[in-house]
Amino acid sequence: MARWIYNNPHIDEDDGIVGQTIIAYWMPGKFISVVTSKTDGELASIWGWEPYQTCVARCNKYGMMKKAPQFTANSKSSFLYEKSYKTRDEALAGHEGAVKKFS
Repeated sequence: MARWIYNNPHIDEDDGIVGQTIIAYWMPGKFISVVTSKTDGELASIWGWEPYQTCVARCNKYGMMKKAPQFTANSKSSFLYEKSYKTRDEALAGHEGAVKKFS
């Protein structure tokens, strides 16, 4: 159960961020960041990704990840949750679903 949930109102989709939420738990120092972003079309085609990604990771109270994600082919992801979407509407719904799942 979340102590508080902060949805960032200052999202600039020109920077590729579609949604950002920080979830604080009752345990001191435990925070989760839910970020939904639009991947650059060229990069998405190289990696075989869908255009939109939702990722959940541990963070501090400012939303900064504690551990950088691993993007090499042989390593497991350091994200707690990842999901890809084809459209912006699916991505926004998926973002809300991830927030509900982790709050």
